[in-house]
Amino acid sequence: MKTHNIPDLHIGNLRQDASDFLIIPIEELLKHFRYYLQNPHRPSYHQLLLIQDGTGEFQINSVKFSYTPETLIAVSKGQETTFSFGSETGGYALLFSDDFFYLDPENISWVNNLSLFNNSAETYTKVPSEREYMELLLWLRRIGNEFLSRENVSKDEILINMVRNILTESERAYKGIYRSRAISNGS
Repeated sequence: MKTHNIPDLHIGNLRQDASDFLIIPIEELLKHFRYYLQNPHRPSYHQLLLIQDGTGEFQINSVKFSYTPETLIAVSKGQETTFSFGSETGGYALLFSDDFFYLDPENISWVNNLSLFNNSAETYTKVPSEREYMELLLWLRRIGNEFLSRENVSKDEILINMVRNILTESERAYKGIYRSRAISNGS
């Protein structure tokens, strides 16, 4: 019987200055790391990808999926993963390991209990509503700006809370929970 060794992929393999958290435009990820991603691997981190442009396919634990613009993809750590990104694919990739939540280990349990990252559930892909998509895109841009900020005061805590917020929004989109916001007009 032939066995295949599927290599583990760590965030540090993708960027040496990041070991437990990375937010990166998908275009940049593909420019530098397409080889890693297009071959079978087991990421040691959770992935939340928001596809803005392009189409492509990916395979999780031998099950094939496709994506189109405005697709949200969640991949749990440890799943055998292969991506076949189309040449025009763009968007954001949010990658984080359990170590990212070192300040409060209860966050790790919280993440692992989300439907998004529940290995017993099917892999999550969703085309969110236009409103949900715009909110998720805004959160990813905010997280990216904070990640790149030179301000280090409470940066880890801020990033952890921002990631919790986008994961909550993503979970709501996944479950189809519509949340209306009351807009104050000052009266």
